[in-house]
Amino acid sequence: MPYPKLEIDAWTAGVAALCAFKDKRKPLGRVIISIHGNGYLGAVIDLGGFGIVDSRRLQRVANKLGNKCWERIQQLASEYKRDFFERARRRLKHIQRTRGTLDPAKLQAISMSDKYDVNNILKGLKLYGRKPKKYTLGEFDSLMAEIDKSKILPLSANHIFPGEKIGKLLRLKEKKESGLLDSAVQIECSKLYLREEPDLIAILDIRNELFP
Repeated sequence: MPYPKLEIDAWTAGVAALCAFKDKRKPLGRVIISIHGNGYLGAVIDLGGFGIVDSRRLQRVANKLGNKCWERIQQLASEYKRDFFERARRRLKHIQRTRGTLDPAKLQAISMSDKYDVNNILKGLKLYGRKPKKYTLGEFDSLMAEIDKSKILPLSANHIFPGEKIGKLLRLKEKKESGLLDSAVQIECSKLYLREEPDLIAILDIRNELFP
């Protein structure tokens, strides 16, 4: 398994939330902000509403902030795509070798984890208007070569990691209704941009755009 750390996001989110909710004092505008890094293709930053933030509102914020940072995001576009291609090719090659297929329908009965990874790669390709005609390494290579000519999308909303399942596990909707929580947002950012442009999220001020 090339990426064992991919399985710990739900656990770390749960620990953080439990620590926050252990404080029994009356919360005033308590907002949970979860920041994760990933190596998938998509927008550089994906805002997830945990199933409790209105999707249209989230998309409006993503559009506004995406326009604001468009030029800055494009400066690392080539490196971002190359980073993803290397990760995706290594992951797909591993799945093909161990499972004998890259077809999500067939992986359903073999490995849900591998199906999850392939579907996330497919989501990224779809965001850039690409869909494989067949599930082969050659086809994925061809599609990724086409994307190499595209501009990078700055922000998206509820695309690859909406956080909805985690929101249900943590019962965020119930906590919001009972007054323990005002709202929550998940910020998924490319690992490369977190490393090379660590102040990007702070500059975009996502919290105040969503929860002024």
